[in-house]
Amino acid sequence: MTEEYLHYSWKHKRFDFQNLRTTQNQELQIKAMGYANSNSGPDFLFAQIRLNGMLIFGHIEIHIKSSDWYVHGHQDDLAYDPVILHIVYTADRSVFRMDGSEIPQLELKDRLNEWSFERYQSLLDNQRWIACENFVKDWPKEKARLWLYRLAIERFENKWQGQYQRLEEGESFHQIAWELLAKSFGMKVNAEAFLALAKKISWRQLMEASARGPRVLEALFFGVAGLLPPKENAKAHIQELTEEWNFLQSKWKMEPMRPLEWRFSRMRPSNFPTLRLAQMASLIHAHPECIKNPGNSLFWKPFSQWYQTKDWKEHLHLESLLDKKVNLLPSVDFLVHLEINVFFPLQFSWHRWQGNETHAEDLLNALEKLPSENNSIVRNFKGLGLEITNAIESQACLQLYNEFCQHKRCLQCSMGQHILER
Repeated sequence: MTEEYLHYSWKHKRFDFQNLRTTQNQELQIKAMGYANSNSGPDFLFAQIRLNGMLIFGHIEIHIKSSDWYVHGHQDDLAYDPVILHIVYTADRSVFRMDGSEIPQLELKDRLNEWSFERYQSLLDNQRWIACENFVKDWPKEKARLWLYRLAIERFENKWQGQYQRLEEGESFHQIAWELLAKSFGMKVNAEAFLALAKKISWRQLMEASARGPRVLEALFFGVAGLLPPKENAKAHIQELTEEWNFLQSKWKMEPMRPLEWRFSRMRPSNFPTLRLAQMASLIHAHPECIKNPGNSLFWKPFSQWYQTKDWKEHLHLESLLDKKVNLLPSVDFLVHLEINVFFPLQFSWHRWQGNETHAEDLLNALEKLPSENNSIVRNFKGLGLEITNAIESQACLQLYNEFCQHKRCLQCSMGQHILER
């Protein structure tokens, strides 16, 4: 038996409620289970019970054995004096508060569904990609859809929790938007390097450079990145970028990054940071509103359609920096990645920050119209029989795998609970 399973059984009332009596043979009725406590102190707060007909308010503590009360030192902790009921799998001794009064106990050993616990244990013990691989195809569709929708919102909120703090401290939303955009251009491998670059360039400097043209932005990005090739014997384009960078560096007193901070090994040329930097320069110059007005305008102009414009080809000047011939235009999958991970979260968070819940809801509805992302986690869930048709569902799958499946938090997962309750 595990405490986690006892918590689940108590919270969701997954035990036999008939003729409850405490270990002291008191008649017991549960009026309110209490609220799960994620901080220090008793496990469930503000519960209500009746003992021999008397209504009592207080907290609930849960252990596998009664003696764990003393193992954990609760007998010397004032925070546990309001405990009105001790829930245990096995009652092996009496327990007392600091004032010497005995705490009623409820033993669950003969009241739990043993089949459900055995299935839970089998989920914990198996070594598959996710514990419930064999059950995914049987998830109830409507219940799964609601759970995934909730997980997608949770993912957005988790991503932006730290950014809300920055806004409260006076940070500009434009700077946050610029840093999020840069980090997303770096994908997983170079995300931190791109973020470090964005932190060295203020959004006002970015807009000033953008107004002067795409080559100035390229010079700024490659110069700050420390990725400009030596000027000697370089082609005219590289010499032009170097001269522009020297001017910007002197004007803004910028310190370049070290080239070793960027990763190129075992990567396709289409994901080289040099190419991504040039693509980012082209995007920002062609669409500066993505930084100037990130909370509004892009909602009405899906970014994934921009690849059809001429801006990328007109403003991209990286050919001389690459030895291999690659497609200089970003793939549709990459553009969808930016739309899902940058522009929608920016707008969602901005409107939540402004208290505009209606528009935030509209954004989530719009995400349902975008195609799902194509990554290994999404492909694996699809392979198990889960229907993933839009961006909300693919974002939810990332949250589900990273926050629940990887840590085998089946008891906190709506689908895990469904499997145990069947």
